[in-house]
Amino acid sequence: MISVVILTYNRVKDLAEAIASVRASRGPGREIIVVDNGSTDGTAALLASQPDLRVLRFDRGKILSHCRNAGIEAARGEIIAFTDDDCVVAEDWLELIAEDLRDHDAVGGIVKLHGKMKMPWWWNDELNWMPGLSVPGLWGPLAGEIYLPQSANLAYRADILRKMGFGEGLEGIWMKNMTREDSDLWIRTRAAGCRTLVDTRLVVLHKLPPSRFTLSFCLRRAFSDGFAAYHRERGAGRARERLRFIAREPYAIFARARRGDPGSRVHEAFWIVRECGFLFAHLRRARHPVRPADLV
Repeated sequence: MISVVILTYNRVKDLAEAIASVRASRGPGREIIVVDNGSTDGTAALLASQPDLRVLRFDRGKILSHCRNAGIEAARGEIIAFTDDDCVVAEDWLELIAEDLRDHDAVGGIVKLHGKMKMPWWWNDELNWMPGLSVPGLWGPLAGEIYLPQSANLAYRADILRKMGFGEGLEGIWMKNMTREDSDLWIRTRAAGCRTLVDTRLVVLHKLPPSRFTLSFCLRRAFSDGFAAYHRERGAGRARERLRFIAREPYAIFARARRGDPGSRVHEAFWIVRECGFLFAHLRRARHPVRPADLV
């Protein structure tokens, strides 16, 4: 059996479509676990009308990693899969997950845009990770190593996932859930020697508002991702190595930007913002070391 965990907060209409898509997906038996993170928009009534769902509720907003870990703890399947309440999974989603996890411990798929949207003139597909879509690198040889899948389309063997879990002590800035706990989990999974796979046949469609494609959102997202990356790298003992790389990188970035088209230049600019977030986290920790009590 596959346990599908869906986190939700005040997206009752989208949630209904997400649940329906999981029900319609071909594959083995499944249970659907919905973790309601304090919704106030009628989500409770929707969930009550479908008694076959397993529902976990939090009265106040919890960090996403805590919600996902609660779903893991409640899951009864041999496989645990994740998608989001604003996603629609493909008809063969569960079937492919079951197939992939016969020979692997974890699998991630592709997240594409649901519907059509006019992108800003400066948009570049390399920026897709910021609003919550897959970047071109996930179709290449470095998929799963440099280019990582996201929790909107992720599945694990339950025994492996219960040992690993999502990190709940990760630090974010501006928005408490910008911690990239899914990347942290994937990196730790590979470091533990587990068999991982990125399957480009495994597709979900992500409903995204135009606000996710604005300069203001992407600037915050890039900086926050760098901030979170510092804490991931530090936990893995690689922060100093990354800092040395950043010190050398500006010359290469400016050289690529001069040669590239406008979209490539914008991509390089956002990468600089991300690295600034990494440096800020390092300087912040040097001035204000985090105490264990601060993470509780």
